[in-house]
Amino acid sequence: MVPKDSVSGFLKGSWEECPEYRSVREKNMVPVIGYLAKSLLHSPSMHSPSNQCLTKTFKDACQKIWTEEIPRYQTRTVLPEPVITKVLQAAIKLKDQYFINDVAKYQGGNLSLDFFKWAKEQIAAGDIDFDTIKDR
Repeated sequence: MVPKDSVSGFLKGSWEECPEYRSVREKNMVPVIGYLAKSLLHSPSMHSPSNQCLTKTFKDACQKIWTEEIPRYQTRTVLPEPVITKVLQAAIKLKDQYFINDVAKYQGGNLSLDFFKWAKEQIAAGDIDFDTIKDR
């Protein structure tokens, strides 16, 4: 068990311990990132103080797999479509334009029609505005 306010530090520590196992760590991070995105999406208040740690951990995990230096013989982990969809949805709900831009940059054109259906519903409900997603 890891206390809620230590999850980010715990994950960062495990990322940095064994650089030679980077590809294994990255692949293990995919379900963690999916879980964190889903947790944020189902949170009653995305911007509550209790979600600050969750939000930080989520963003740190995404940035880690997107920006970590990789050896030439390895390829960067690409988040599968269901995960990247949840990540983008969470980024949009967080209303962090820089993070939305990062997600859009690294998603690699890997979005399903479900994302666009979700976005349309969110816009219609007034939860997000079209400007948030139009140029991404």
